[in-house]
Amino acid sequence: RNEDSIIQAYFDHSRPRIDPIVCINILILSFRNGRGAELSESLDWVFNILQSRKYINGTYYEVTAECFLYFISGLISNMPNICSAMMESFGEAVRERFSMPGDGLTVSMRILAAASVGLSDVSDISSLLKLQNQDGSIKRYMYKYGSTGMLIGNRGLAP
Repeated sequence: RNEDSIIQAYFDHSRPRIDPIVCINILILSFRNGRGAELSESLDWVFNILQSRKYINGTYYEVTAECFLYFISGLISNMPNICSAMMESFGEAVRERFSMPGDGLTVSMRILAAASVGLSDVSDISSLLKLQNQDGSIKRYMYKYGSTGMLIGNRGLAP
C-alpha cells in the first residue's frame, strides 16, 4: 500500500504504481473472500474516481472509460452491502456513456455494465451489431502499454 493506504500494483518506482482497474480487481477478490472491509481506503479511492469521472479518458493501462465501468460493475456485484450513493453514481456514469462512439469491445463493455444494473440502450446494441465482421468477430483494443501507448487487441476476444 502507498502512504494513502491504496493498494499498489507494481514494484517499479519509475511508473505509476496504482491503477484503478487493478485496484478494482483486488477489491473484487477481497470481497469474494470476505475481506473487502480491510481495503476501505482503496474502495474510497475507486469511488472517488467514479464520482469525479477521472476515468473518462481511460487509465494509465486501460484505453476507455467503459473498461473502468465494466470492472466497477463486477465490483458492485461482489459487494454485499453496496451504498446507494455508489449505485446512483454508477448508474449515472453508465447513462452518460450511452451512444458514445467506440470499438466493439468498448460498446460491449458499456452494454454489459449497463445490464448489470438493469439499464440498456438500443443504439449501443445497434452499434455493436454494425461493428461485427462477417465472421462475427469485432476489432477492439483491450490494453495499452503505459510507457509507449501501444494498443493491444485481439479479434477473438469477444464474439
